[in-house]
Amino acid sequence: MNDAWNVDLVYKVIIAVAALAAYVTFYRRTTRLAVMLKQALAWIAIVAVIAIAYTLRDDALALGERVLAEFLPSRGTEIGPRSIVYKAANDGHFHIDAVANGVGIKLIVDTGASVVSLTRRDAARIGIDTGALSFTQRMQTANGLAWAAPVTLRELRVGPIVMNDVRAAVNDGQSGESLLGVSFLARLQSYTVSGSTLTLTGSP
Repeated sequence: MNDAWNVDLVYKVIIAVAALAAYVTFYRRTTRLAVMLKQALAWIAIVAVIAIAYTLRDDALALGERVLAEFLPSRGTEIGPRSIVYKAANDGHFHIDAVANGVGIKLIVDTGASVVSLTRRDAARIGIDTGALSFTQRMQTANGLAWAAPVTLRELRVGPIVMNDVRAAVNDGQSGESLLGVSFLARLQSYTVSGSTLTLTGSP
């Protein structure tokens, strides 16, 4: 039995019981039976609502995800097993809720960054010992030149896309944001920007 058949059956049962209750109440005047039927109708209606909600649960979850994506663009909206779409924030950038080494962090997509760039704070949060790093690489940031320490992320997860051993760097400059750079983007099957929409698709 499919979902549409189930919903149709529930509606028909409710209508039939309602019709019977109305007949007993207004024509037969059998009060006790009418009360019993009304109570039965109430329980059937409750069960029907639960059944319909269960049947439509996937649509409701999808709608909820779309609504959240509008108010929280960094969450993104999954559109497939390996694809996710993000809306640009008010500042024009694409902010992304990612998970690095099992810890949630926020990243800004930056195609000008050669690698994933982490602030010291984010690096420490995901378990990197920033005190033991060697800041030997020079990198260009929005605030000018800065020194960075190369690291490798064991795992970086963006929506349904998971990558292992991602090249990254810890930025020793004054940048207050961590960046999703080309070391992640280049390993995707594709990433496209259309207007204010970014679509990321992971490799098979």
